[in-house]
Amino acid sequence: MKIYKYSNLESARKIIEQERVLLNSPYNFKDIADSLISISKKAERKTIKLIENYGMFKFLYDFVYSLDLTRPFKGKGLIKWIRWEISIYLKTLSLEKVYSPMKFLDFIYWLLKKKLPKIEEITKDAEYLYSHKTIPNIVALRKKARISCFSKTSDNLYCWNEHANGHNGVCIEFEEDRKFFKEVEYIKKNEEMDIYNSTAKILAYNVLNQELTYQEKEFADTMLRPFFVKNISYKPEDEIRCLLSDKESEKIGYEIEGDKTFLKMKISRVFIGCRIPNSNELLEFLRLCEKKNIPISYVNFDATNKRIVPVTINAE
Repeated sequence: MKIYKYSNLESARKIIEQERVLLNSPYNFKDIADSLISISKKAERKTIKLIENYGMFKFLYDFVYSLDLTRPFKGKGLIKWIRWEISIYLKTLSLEKVYSPMKFLDFIYWLLKKKLPKIEEITKDAEYLYSHKTIPNIVALRKKARISCFSKTSDNLYCWNEHANGHNGVCIEFEEDRKFFKEVEYIKKNEEMDIYNSTAKILAYNVLNQELTYQEKEFADTMLRPFFVKNISYKPEDEIRCLLSDKESEKIGYEIEGDKTFLKMKISRVFIGCRIPNSNELLEFLRLCEKKNIPISYVNFDATNKRIVPVTINAE
C-alpha cells in the first residue's frame, strides 16, 4: 500500500537522505490528546479494589512463608492450607499472567485482621498505590511506545496546511506492507484505557517477578489501543500510524541512535507543495531526490473543486 507523510522541507530532506523516519514517544507529540489517559471513575474504583486484594495477597504470602512449619504452633493447619491455596493460585497465574482477586483472601482477612493489625493498614494503602505507583508505571510504559504518523492520501488539504508548513512543505510517498501500520479509528467520544486489565497484567508480572513489555500481546493491545483511536474531530487527517515492538524491530529496519528511534522505509515519490518558494534549499532538495532516483510531482490547488492536484510529474 501507499502511505504519505507531510513535512517541512528540512525534515523531508533528512528523511530522503537517510531513507528512514523518526519514531517518537506520544508524549512528544504536538497534540496533547495523544498523551492523556482517560479513565472512568467506575474503572478507577474497581482497579483500586484489585490493588487492595493484591496487597493482602503479598502480605499473606510473606507472612505464611516466614513461618517455620517444622515447629509446633497454634494455627499450623490453617497456615498449611493457605500455602496450598497460594501454590495452586501461582500455578494458574503463571499460565494466565493476569492477576485475579483471590476469593479466599476476604475470609483470611477476616480471620487475621484482629491478630495482625498491619494487614488492615495495607488495604488502606491501595488508593495511594494506585495514584503513586500504578498510574505512574503505566505512564512510564506508554512513554516507551515509538510511533510515527502518516496519511492515506497525498491530496489531503488538512495535512498540507497543518503538517506541511501551510503548503510550503512536501509530502513523501512510501511503499509499505508491514503489519504494524494500522489505520486510526475515529469515534465520537474519547477512548478510555482499560485500566483494570492493564493493572491486572502488571500485578501478575510483579507476583511472578517477571518483566512486562509490549511483547505481551494482550497487554500491548490494551495499553496501545488508545493511540489508534482518536476523536471524530481529527477525521480530516485520515491517519495511519506505525508502532514498533522490540521483537519485530530485529527484522524490519528498526534503528536506534542515542535516544532517537528510526524506521527504514522505501520512498516511492515526493510531492512538492503549491506554495513552496524557489530557493537554494529547494534546489538542493530536488537534486537529492534526483540522486536517489525518486520521482517528483508538483502540485497545485484547484480552487474550483477545492482540492490538491498534481500539475506536472517527472518521468519514472
